[in-house]
This record gives sequence, structure tokens and C-alpha cells, in this order.
Amino acid sequence: LMPLKQAIGDSRLVVLGDQSHGDGAVFLVKARLVKFLHQEMGFDVLAWESGMFDCREVDRALKDPDRSMDEISKLGIFPIWTYSAQVKPTLEYVRATLKTERPIETCGFDHQFSGGIGPWPRTMLKYLDSAGPDVVPADLRSNLEAGLGFMSQKDVQQFQATLDLWKQIPPLMDANKDALEKASSPDEFAFMRRTADDAITSLVSMQEFLAGQQQMQVKLNNTRDLRMGENLVWLVNEKYKSRKIIAWMATFHAAHEIQQ
Repeated sequence: LMPLKQAIGDSRLVVLGDQSHGDGAVFLVKARLVKFLHQEMGFDVLAWESGMFDCREVDRALKDPDRSMDEISKLGIFPIWTYSAQVKPTLEYVRATLKTERPIETCGFDHQFSGGIGPWPRTMLKYLDSAGPDVVPADLRSNLEAGLGFMSQKDVQQFQATLDLWKQIPPLMDANKDALEKASSPDEFAFMRRTADDAITSLVSMQEFLAGQQQMQVKLNNTRDLRMGENLVWLVNEKYKSRKIIAWMATFHAAHEIQQ
């Protein structure tokens, strides 16, 4: 693999694609590449095509020696990968690096809640409440307390009602930025702020999916691809601006100017 050093050069982002989510041979190649990029080129962030919010929980779980790999595989990275035997070497290697001087950090760049919608609403409500008990309006509070699983909702009106409520969150966060940063940190505010926009994008994307009779067309997938691209740019330029990132995704999402 040494010729890759010259090909990659000083690039801080390397994308590892796959043509099919069922291609075990490619997953094994990716495992080898992740190890090479980490050991030989200093890449120490592994970003998955999975939920940004959820993959942070995966990273935390990997650092907990009491959490089994079977449990971790169900937390937040899409099961199309974690349920594959050929992906296990990658996860095991990532965990092994946590005991070294250069651990690999796990993150996500998808707007979707790959671990399920359940935890995010209540986590967001708790975060907003840290700015003060009267910050969250009653209707939004009720919605977030319910922990709505919008993926199971098929009623367009239900989607729109939730979307209207969730659209209150970004401006609410911006208006209370100082208090939220004081209660946590600027980094935590930036992260939670992105998850708020991710949540809204997830609702919009699901509306488009349902409007297309659950047949996702290339043009409809642009909503997701655009947001994932924006999240990757944020990871590279903001959150990990001094580090090297490996992005694990389907090749389709990394392609440019796909024609239907």
C-alpha cells in the first residue's frame, strides 16, 4: 500500500467508498486501508456514513471496556456495516487504538438518526433546559418529551406538525448561545447546533421519500447528500481542523454530478 502515500500526499480527507452495502470483500479492504492510513499516515478520525449524533455515542461506548462489541454494533453505525462480519476487524482495530498514543476517534456525518430517533429529542430538551427553565416553549417541550419516532409516522400532517416545532430549535439555540455555551462549552454548542439542523433535514428528507411513494429518486436524495457534504466540510474545517479524517461511505454519495 505504500504507493498510496504519494497519491494521497497532504490530503486530510480520504474517502473509502463501496459500490454495494453487501460487499464483504470491499469491507475487508477498507479494514486494511484504515489500519494503513492510521499507522503510516497519521489519520486518526474515522467518520461513518451514519448519524452524527449517534456516532458520538458509539465513540463513547468504544472507550468503555464494559461495553461489548455486540452491543456497540447496535448503537449508531448503520447495521448494513456493523452486522457484517467483514466490518468487525475495523471496529476491533479502532478499539485497540484507544490504548495507544494515537487513538482513533469515531464520528458520523449523516443527518439521519442511525441509532433511532429515541434519544435525541430528550437529549436536546435537557440541553436547552441548561440555558434556563423557561427557554423552551410548552408545545415544543411536550413534543421533545414524547421522544417522537418520526420514522414510524406515515401521516404527512404529523410530519409537518413536528417539522414546524423543530424549526423553532435552531433560532432558540442561537438566541441563548451564551447561556448554553456557559452551561456546557462552545464545542458542545456547535455539535448540538448541527444536530438540530440534522433533525430538521431528516424530517424534510423523509417527507420527500414518502411523497415519492417510498421510491427514492436521485434528485430526491440530493437533500441527504447535500447535508452529508456540509457535515463533512464542517468536520474537516471546524471540529477536526488539525486532524486527518477517513470517511466510510457508499461510493454513490461521494460521486459528482450523477445523472439519473
